[in-house]
Amino acid sequence: MENRKIIFYDGVCNMCNSFVNTIISLDQKNQLFFSPLNGKIAKKLLKEHREKIKNIDSVIFYSHSKISVKSKAVIDIINSLGSFYKIISIL
Repeated sequence: MENRKIIFYDGVCNMCNSFVNTIISLDQKNQLFFSPLNGKIAKKLLKEHREKIKNIDSVIFYSHSKISVKSKAVIDIINSLGSFYKIISIL
């Protein structure tokens, strides 16, 4: 599980849900996994990052046991989609 790229999102936020739906449609390689922030997987994998994610109710990107939050998470997620999307993230 630690080697997977997981997007943790606020399951009750409409903007987060729209973002997740967009990423699902762009992830042609099916390399990303999704989990709500209040789920069992989030509690298990994010427990060592509690201080960094305290009061975060947005997007968290978990990749290779490291996390990024908020806008940095969005940029990292876009970069993980491939070369074309990396260009978009630079803009």
